[in-house]
Amino acid sequence: MTETIAEQKAFGHEPIQRLTQLDGLRGLAACGVAFLYHPQSLFTGPALVGAPGALIWFQTWGWTLVDLFFLISGYVFAHVYLHGTGLTRDKLASFAVARVGRLYPLHLATLLASAILFWAAPSNTVLAFAAHLLMLQAFVQPVSHTFNGPAWSI
Repeated sequence: MTETIAEQKAFGHEPIQRLTQLDGLRGLAACGVAFLYHPQSLFTGPALVGAPGALIWFQTWGWTLVDLFFLISGYVFAHVYLHGTGLTRDKLASFAVARVGRLYPLHLATLLASAILFWAAPSNTVLAFAAHLLMLQAFVQPVSHTFNGPAWSI
């Protein structure tokens, strides 16, 4: 999500008009991914026989919602950070601090919860936990889908 007006003022940015229509579409895409596409592993094979067409569509084409979410997010970030003087070193630094400050606490909470729940799984190792802790799970193979698999999205 874009920065709040308070965050914009704290980072020395002038308040920027929100793109509410795009925020709404991005929210719908995120909900579609979270509630309809990712749970697809629960509804595979025979469970889909006779399922409504919409569920089958999300099973087959739900990945497009991920792309839509990232596309809109990139546009919104560009709208916010290229506003006014363009992208400067200060804006880039404030963006990085704001993103890590927003995402890492959630990442850490879900990692700890999944570690408690799934530590006994054979693929969950100390190396996998360390990679997830540093948010490097996609770069250390074969740990990308251990512990907190959906963390790739952040």
